[in-house]
Amino acid sequence: MRKINYKSDFELLVTWVGEDAITPFSLNFEVGGRQFVASYDGEDWKKCKQVDDKHILVVFDSHRFGCGTLGCELTYYLSDESYADGTKKITVPVETDIVLVQGVSDDEVVDLSMEIFPNYKQGPKGESAYDVALKNGFEGSEEEWLQSLRANITLEGDNILVIDGKKFTLTPYEQTEE
Repeated sequence: MRKINYKSDFELLVTWVGEDAITPFSLNFEVGGRQFVASYDGEDWKKCKQVDDKHILVVFDSHRFGCGTLGCELTYYLSDESYADGTKKITVPVETDIVLVQGVSDDEVVDLSMEIFPNYKQGPKGESAYDVALKNGFEGSEEEWLQSLRANITLEGDNILVIDGKKFTLTPYEQTEE
């Protein structure tokens, strides 16, 4: 464990491990219930800055932490139209080996660093199912395609189920004793 005096400002170099470029994220650091959030929303950097393609420098300035182990949680924000706000959030805990103490800081605190491993693979946006249907011979509007996916179900009398014109006779289930 690396020790830092809890009243000291400090910097932490974060290495983004993996092939993907840095995507929007937030790093939520916590000690004893007090939180410090460093983030990048795709445009603005808050409490951190990009050093290069794989490194982020988090600047703990006036963090107001007390004594204790520095905890961290990483949240990625990925574009995904499946979600109401257009964003899929993936949150993972990240371990640090940093302890804030009342005593003297370790000598090597100048080189504080940690690695984070993105556990996702954001690929290019694919075609919609409607586009695929068009490529495979469907002719019609998107609304007509959606309607073609819906089954037309009706009931004739008490025991004839009709699904898209095909008739099925319903028979009561009778449980037999073995």
